[in-house]
Amino acid sequence: MNSTSPFETLEARAQAAVYRACSNCTVVAGSDPFRAIFDNPDTAMDVVTASTPTLRFPTSEDLSGGQAITIDGAAYVISNPPRRLGSGLESIADVVPA
Repeated sequence: MNSTSPFETLEARAQAAVYRACSNCTVVAGSDPFRAIFDNPDTAMDVVTASTPTLRFPTSEDLSGGQAITIDGAAYVISNPPRRLGSGLESIADVVPA
């Protein structure tokens, strides 16, 4: 028996399409790479409003606080437990260079 509603199926398809179109990096956590959205503020240009780099990714990737990852070949660590967004299919995490 399939417990996924038609709405959940459509929502998952829409999310996958967004990541195909909007992702700007490849993340490796474990053995399988996946696409994500990396926001790395330019601290040299705007020191006052600069914030911590963040990674927006599908929750199904199951990342956790303290986990070492690579973003486009550069080493990072997830500094805090990821936070779920909206319906929970998507998460965001603060990352710091390793």
